Formats: sequence, C-alpha cells, structure tokens
Amino acid sequence: MTKNYNAPSTEAYDRFDGTPLADRQGGGWSVDLPSAEHFWRISDILNAVCGAGFKITRVHELHASEKQLPGEFSVLAVKL
Repeated sequence: MTKNYNAPSTEAYDRFDGTPLADRQGGGWSVDLPSAEHFWRISDILNAVCGAGFKITRVHELHASEKQLPGEFSVLAVKL
C-alpha cells in the first residue's frame, strides 16, 4: 500500500488515457481525461450500505496479487 489506509479522505488526481482498459479490450482509445480517486476503508463502504437500509447477505474479496491485500470486493445486499 502506498496510501494510509486509515485516511479515507485521501484523494489522488491524475490523467486517464484509457490505456489499461484499452489494452484489455483491444486498443483504440484516444482520450485524455482528468480523473480523481477517492480512498475509503471497506468498513466505511459497508457501513454506508447498511445505513442506506440494506441488509448485507454476502461479501466477496479478491486480493491484489503482490501484497495479499483486498484489491476488489463485491457486496450482495437486499433492501429492507
């Protein structure tokens, strides 16, 4: 990790050229867009889902290959 996990308001600004996605989809992107990344802890996201009136029924995490930290996760929730 390069960011402080306990500082969820950290933002990173960059330029998006579509290259990683374009590489996976066969290329052809020609964009130069500003992008912003917002970093939240998993607990912040799950608490917001619960606070919006959903019941979490399942959570699945995919780990980043090199650091064994959560890289992506999905949540199945039902509106109460």
